[in-house]
Amino acid sequence: MKKLYILFLMTVLGIYGISVDSIYAWDRSEPWGYYGTTGAVYSWIPYDVSWTDTGISSDDDYISVTLPFTFKFYGIDYTTVIISANGYLTFGTSGSSYSNTSIPNTSSPNALIAVFWDDLDPSYGGIGIFHKTTGISPDRKFVVLWNEIPHHSDSTNHLTFEIILEETTNKIQFQYESMTGTYGDGNSASVGIESETGANGIQYTDTGVAGLISDGLALRFGPPSYTPTRTGTPTITSTPSLTPTITPTPSTPVPWTNTDSFGYTGTTTTTFSWIPYDTGWADAGLVDDDDSADISIPFNFQFYGNTYSTVTISTNGYMAFGGENGSDWSNDPMPDISSPNNIICPFWDDLDFSLGGLGAFYTTLGTTPDRIFAVMWRNVPHHSSSTDSFNFEVLLHETTNDIKFQYQTMTGSYASGTSTTVGIEDSDGLIGLRYVNTDVPGIIYSNFAILFTLYMAPTPTPTSTVPLITPAVDTLPFLFLAVFLLVVLYSSGIEI
Repeated sequence: MKKLYILFLMTVLGIYGISVDSIYAWDRSEPWGYYGTTGAVYSWIPYDVSWTDTGISSDDDYISVTLPFTFKFYGIDYTTVIISANGYLTFGTSGSSYSNTSIPNTSSPNALIAVFWDDLDPSYGGIGIFHKTTGISPDRKFVVLWNEIPHHSDSTNHLTFEIILEETTNKIQFQYESMTGTYGDGNSASVGIESETGANGIQYTDTGVAGLISDGLALRFGPPSYTPTRTGTPTITSTPSLTPTITPTPSTPVPWTNTDSFGYTGTTTTTFSWIPYDTGWADAGLVDDDDSADISIPFNFQFYGNTYSTVTISTNGYMAFGGENGSDWSNDPMPDISSPNNIICPFWDDLDFSLGGLGAFYTTLGTTPDRIFAVMWRNVPHHSSSTDSFNFEVLLHETTNDIKFQYQTMTGSYASGTSTTVGIEDSDGLIGLRYVNTDVPGIIYSNFAILFTLYMAPTPTPTSTVPLITPAVDTLPFLFLAVFLLVVLYSSGIEI
């Protein structure tokens, strides 16, 4: 009979074009190659007497335990892990951190698996924190369970969740069984994974975002999976060999696509189409180190829900809206609440116009409503290496409000992005989309482009000959009445 109720509800929702799957579906990837998804099967591993008690009973307590198998995380093999009272595992050294940060973040703890990183406190009660191993080699699972652990700020909260580390595949699953109380929906937690340097990671939720954690939720994270491709020419030696020697061609970064919680999507799956400099470009007049200039945009440009007609161009490879600081040479992770915010960063790093180069320029192309406002950094050196030469540009598109980064010729020690931040960030520094941060080499290269677009829901189009039912406005009360009656019938056990 439950199936009949569900079928009826789905039919009603379908009439109004509401997809149950559209409530919240999440998929992410990052430059290192890890992915995260809500498209996982929830399969709770329940507590019983076979679990081992970690002995964690104090606030901010932790313990290091030996793994039953070697687990590879961000390319590094680990045989031990720290279990923290505060809802995370780390392969690093800091297990007592109660003040959770955004992910990724270079501050400790790193090498982080954060199922529900928050200020939890087992000294207030709960059942405890446990671990166990299931299965047989090579398909074992190491499971860590936080069983009814309270929050430090509300002892009536009882949070039950677990992490599963899988042998061989090195995949990770988060599962949430019972998340009750004020903090149970994740409104002050950080959830995600992070590399050993904090330069890479995937964040599902961070503080200030409510409602993303619920009972029965499962999140799954996995390392990159590559299919070898022979791109070189076999070289056969004079002695016959069954295995030819492959001479590989230079590789390019793994294709990247990601979406932030506001709705922006960034992707490297876009066409590089360099707009060259000519005498029609205007000089921004930047000649000093850490210099900036405010420039008028020829059209209104929308960015994270706000409209702007001017932009600050910084020598340090970024643009800022709303009067934000244009002289910051010390690039931050992204998103980050510290200034500057409201930024577009094609190559935010300590660049230095006083060491040479040709400068920063801007121009407008096309006709309304399809104009492009372009900003170019020409042959710009790095403050720590005057022989480096960077040529890149940002394109702001009228009407669509698309943003495109293009990299023409990037040469020198810092050209590949080893110390830069690339991405976009909102005015509060709470939401952003980061392609790369410091300590990740080889992600930026010549003749390369990144496109950022804001998702706009398409107008539904019929896919069959069955006519769409469009209820009149005055039928809406009957919809709510139908759903209400459905809930009453279901709760009372009356069959229809």
